[in-house]
Amino acid sequence: MLIFVILFTIISSIKTIEEEPCQTTFCTENKDCQHYGYCNRTKNVCCLGAYGTCTNPGSRPVRPQIECETDNDCGYTYCDQQLKVCCSEGESPDSHCNGGLTYYGIEPECVEGSCQEDAECFKGHCCPLHKVFDLTVELRALPYSLNVRCRNNETPPFRNTFCRRDTERLAILGETRVNGTKNVETERFCVSNLDCSLDSVCVFSTTIGRCLLDPFQEPRSEFDFLMDPIFITLYSVVAVSFLSVLIMKAIHKVKKNDYYDGTFSTDHNLDCKFRYPY
Repeated sequence: MLIFVILFTIISSIKTIEEEPCQTTFCTENKDCQHYGYCNRTKNVCCLGAYGTCTNPGSRPVRPQIECETDNDCGYTYCDQQLKVCCSEGESPDSHCNGGLTYYGIEPECVEGSCQEDAECFKGHCCPLHKVFDLTVELRALPYSLNVRCRNNETPPFRNTFCRRDTERLAILGETRVNGTKNVETERFCVSNLDCSLDSVCVFSTTIGRCLLDPFQEPRSEFDFLMDPIFITLYSVVAVSFLSVLIMKAIHKVKKNDYYDGTFSTDHNLDCKFRYPY
């Protein structure tokens, strides 16, 4: 009986190996398969197999393979704590929330009725209700923050979305700011957040990007413009120029005193005496 079980296990393993997708690339260890799964030691070729499945539904390890300890090691993707490699946030349509804005596996877990107003509980995770038409996201009442990673130097992937500076997560623009006040558009055009002031974000509502005051932040006061990077640079240039003039005048005065000493006689005629340092 024991022999039969062993034989059945071996045959099942061989069948699994034959069925799993493999390449003809020769390998001896996993690092030889940077762009395709793991090294099957039986066949010495790169295969996907179980190694190609990450924790989140529809996810696979990114290629080239990146080892990690935390999500911060992976940029846009996440660190799978079982495999200790960076995995995509979903490559299968089955892993997307309705509308394709995000992957439900990375969004907050939920039970029916526990999500915020503009979200629904989909497969145990909160998914936004926003509809997407030709890469344009419809606006709902308030801004909505996703768990999709983003960078301040990247252009938003959808119209009416932006990268939050404080969390580096993608967010959807609302009809109003989070406190109910209207969105404030600045005079600047942009491609990314780097083109905007520190309290603004880059949003493409049309084909042209504009800087908007961060919808998740409190409105700035009338004096906050003084902290704008452009104004700070201007202040610095003016201050350095002013100090340079003062220093040059001081140096000139010292040199003049070293070589010239003027006194006035009693009849108010200028009596000049030159003193040489030799």
